[in-house]
Amino acid sequence: MPGARRGPNDTLPTLPRLESTYSRIIERAIQAVREERGLAGKLRGVTRQMAALGGHTRQQFRELPPAKRAGVSLGLLVVGAALALVAYHLLFRASPDELRRAIAADIAASRFVAAKHTLDELSARTGGLSPDDRWKLAAPIQAWTDKRASELLEIIEARRRTKRWDDALAALLELEQLGVEIELALFTHAEVLRAAGRREEAAEYYARYARIFPATHESDDALFWQALMHKELGEDARSRVVLRELLEKYPRSNFATSGKRLLGELNSAE
Repeated sequence: MPGARRGPNDTLPTLPRLESTYSRIIERAIQAVREERGLAGKLRGVTRQMAALGGHTRQQFRELPPAKRAGVSLGLLVVGAALALVAYHLLFRASPDELRRAIAADIAASRFVAAKHTLDELSARTGGLSPDDRWKLAAPIQAWTDKRASELLEIIEARRRTKRWDDALAALLELEQLGVEIELALFTHAEVLRAAGRREEAAEYYARYARIFPATHESDDALFWQALMHKELGEDARSRVVLRELLEKYPRSNFATSGKRLLGELNSAE
């Protein structure tokens, strides 16, 4: 209304409209910011839409051919930036005490993932957690995180044994979102994708693992399996590049002999 008083939520940045589900996710996030009461409620609204974004994007990637995935990735970057902007707008305005109240409210309602994100913001804002924050806020979040991670690891192994690949992958994604057991989660994710016959995604996860963890026992394994996935996908040039990297970085690897043999096969087929 002309002349109406503007509330604090009316200062949210104007975001570009996007088509399809992505635009609805942004709109719902902004609606939650404007309609939910209290910082905790507003952050929950944004968190729900971030979860929706992740679920929708995973489904999109499964259904789209590789050639169209770049477009989805671009859409994901735009929407992720928009949601991050909304969350930043909220957190930037919140005082440390408001953040503490939001964390406590989320802990009381067993919304530990949201509480963990806000706790990270509190720590960054205050230059570190106080002893009181560590005792009252961080300790219960860490206890829940450790318990949930242990449960997820059991679920993943059970689903792998019964070849329920989609259920195993869902549990792996949740484990990665917790931010614990990242090394194990990444390599296992690649292994499950390979077992499920999803070679392109498996190659991406193996590459990601080798890049992030170049000095572990599985680093050379990851490069070999990445190269093999590329070969099975008909991407011989990419396979050769990865195999040369394997042999250069890990000449004493258990996979060195297999890598040389595979590289020889690829070179002879040129």
